[in-house]
Amino acid sequence: MSGVVTPEAPIIGRMNVRVGNEWTHYSGEMVAGAMMIQLWGDCVSEVGIRREGHGGFLVGATDLQFLHPVHTGDSLQIEVTLSKQGSRSRQFNCITYLELSRYNGMKKSEGWNRFEPSLKVAEGILTVVMPK
Repeated sequence: MSGVVTPEAPIIGRMNVRVGNEWTHYSGEMVAGAMMIQLWGDCVSEVGIRREGHGGFLVGATDLQFLHPVHTGDSLQIEVTLSKQGSRSRQFNCITYLELSRYNGMKKSEGWNRFEPSLKVAEGILTVVMPK
């Protein structure tokens, strides 16, 4: 099977993550954008394992946009959607949404902020190659 995946049967992976202290990279309890790529890769791997028995090998990350800071303690939802499939390559559109945070932008709040609808904090495209 090759080409664009039909919208009638999208292949979607989702996972929820709470950002731990070990991910803090910058002052103000901020997380590095590279963590989003790692989380997308985890979600893409799970889709690959469920569909094909292998998570594939990451070969590219493109069109990366980091739209809002992510902090320690934040609750995130990762969503990946298969957008193109070649004989061995798979391309996924990846989005990270912020659902809960103690921060309002860069300022720490007294309590938790719930985002409804969830706030898109990062997006990009990952390409993986499946083994022969």
